[in-house]
Amino acid sequence: MTRSDGRTGRALAGVVLVLLAATAVAAAPAHVTAHGARFDIAFTRTVEPFVPGQPPATPPTVLPTVACVRAVGGLQLEAVFGFVNHGPLSADAPISGNENRVVLERFRRPPVEASGPQVTQFVPGSHPHEFAVRFRIGQIPVWKVRVPSSDGDADPAWLASVRPTFLKWCDRHVPRHFSVVQAVPDQFTLSDVAHDALGNVVGYSYEAAFDLAVTACSAGGTPLPPDVVVGWSNGAENLEPLAADDIIATEVRGNAEYQLSRVRTRPAIDVSRPTIVTLPSNDVTGRCSFPDGSVVDSTTYWSDHPAIHQIDPVEVDGLLTLVPSAVLPGGTKFR
Repeated sequence: MTRSDGRTGRALAGVVLVLLAATAVAAAPAHVTAHGARFDIAFTRTVEPFVPGQPPATPPTVLPTVACVRAVGGLQLEAVFGFVNHGPLSADAPISGNENRVVLERFRRPPVEASGPQVTQFVPGSHPHEFAVRFRIGQIPVWKVRVPSSDGDADPAWLASVRPTFLKWCDRHVPRHFSVVQAVPDQFTLSDVAHDALGNVVGYSYEAAFDLAVTACSAGGTPLPPDVVVGWSNGAENLEPLAADDIIATEVRGNAEYQLSRVRTRPAIDVSRPTIVTLPSNDVTGRCSFPDGSVVDSTTYWSDHPAIHQIDPVEVDGLLTLVPSAVLPGGTKFR
């Protein structure tokens, strides 16, 4: 609720929140395990095996949270969700089936699906303000997400569910708007392919493209193109080197050294030689604009692609063409 709602509106909303708090606490399921279960002034959380009867041997690494609830007018409320990741690596839970969903529970009525605004990647650390869910008075938003155990195994996993208690009101320090990067598909492709009069390839570039990156905005927001820092592997073969002014920093990620840059396209040096690239490790920050003129950045999404991409020059029917291939090395995540 904004300040313009007045004292009467705040008082009414306060009464509503107290009533909803009693409902939310009463509605919290009883199947609570010791791992990560918690009653907080702002939320209740339950943790159970993702596959019934198959609990992991170690507690969950990632736990969802609720920061607070606020009124937004028109008999609507908004709950602000976040998470904490106690591990050294990020974890992912795509919006798919029961792995990552938001539902609106209703008294004596079937829940309503409300998936869409939630985060899908959990980077290490505490992140209390990541996305918001709007709902009508009488509904209770519940975020249910599959989370890994602390030994790093993806299966078996835990299912953590969190809901607001309606006992904590958002203060002015809680963001009003949110931006979330939910997916960054593997888009590494050839571009600027040039041919001679006969049809032979005479030049091309290697491009890290992000046209299919998915950014979700909170209510009223419009996605903008993301801000992308590409991590080019330092050992890339047959690509024009980056200019010194284009290199933001150099980092070791996994077993490779990466040059961080906003340059997304690099020309091949010699079309007659293979081009070999350890696929980029990218930092993708979503951006959303809102009617009040604000532009909000998301938590940075770590888009790592642990594979080796190779482009081979091959003669087909007497013409030089290009054949790309990818080989996945051991491991699937290195940060």
